[in-house]
Amino acid sequence: MEDEGRTSEYRSLDQLNTVLHGDGTVLGLLVMHNRDLEKSHVVVVDEWGVVDPADGSPDHAPLDHYALLRRTQGFVFDDDFLAVTSSPVG
Repeated sequence: MEDEGRTSEYRSLDQLNTVLHGDGTVLGLLVMHNRDLEKSHVVVVDEWGVVDPADGSPDHAPLDHYALLRRTQGFVFDDDFLAVTSSPVG
């Protein structure tokens, strides 16, 4: 990723709001697990909300509503997320 002007680092989950209120240069890769279903799922968080690659998902969903829905479905979020930062163009 560094070859493409991007850097990445793991950040504490409590820093995810900095992505939501950012300038669009940072994306968060958020992982969750459901032990009962033996499944994991990855979504992207940007300044507009959650982007879920699952079929039928909206383009963006508010993070608080999305997290509540997934928790009621038995998913547990990782304690950290991967923050991917793009360098400004120019």
